[in-house]
Amino acid sequence: MNHKTFNCALEVKGVTDEGRFSGYGSVFNNVDLHKDIILPGAFSESLSRHEKAGTMPAMLWQHSMRDVVGLYDKMSEDDHGLMLSGELFINDNIPEADKAYTLMKRKAVRGMSIGFNIPKGGETYNKEDEVWEIKEVDLVEVSIVTYPANPQAQIATVKAALESKTEFERLLRHAGFSRSQAKSLMFGGYDALIEKRQVDDHSELEDFQNLIRAIKPT
Repeated sequence: MNHKTFNCALEVKGVTDEGRFSGYGSVFNNVDLHKDIILPGAFSESLSRHEKAGTMPAMLWQHSMRDVVGLYDKMSEDDHGLMLSGELFINDNIPEADKAYTLMKRKAVRGMSIGFNIPKGGETYNKEDEVWEIKEVDLVEVSIVTYPANPQAQIATVKAALESKTEFERLLRHAGFSRSQAKSLMFGGYDALIEKRQVDDHSELEDFQNLIRAIKPT
């Protein structure tokens, strides 16, 4: 079997106070940047096996098997693609789950990606269109990712707001800021963070710029 990933863009409109969200993990008949197309029905056998076993594909952060950030409770095919719903493990001492929550809420993370194996005969090459048509997958996980390769999948519902400065600071900390960096950003903005020389090099600066985009008002 051949392990692959297939990425889809998402538009986050909210995550509930409990960290719940719903949307599409993959869409049908859309070519991603790797020249793959997921065909309708590709998930049906795998979802049936999961149902019989009482399992679900894992909810991961950035395809890291070490970073389980939540649990899916519904997953099914419709005419559009793989529809799913689940809950992030926020406020449970799982930093990556809190990070995913923050970045999804602030629309800094805009991708979902499925991780799967392809059984023998599960894909064919379309020479005319020069794409791989995937008609059956063994679905292993659906990740929240930073960079999408497919512009079609969406997360549909999210409804939490930052209720206080304390909550705001907590979310900054879980997004990767140190305590002093979070306080500088809260009270002085980005300029105060830079002026205090708390960002040391170019790569770290890029990381902070990404995080800052995550907390900009929507």
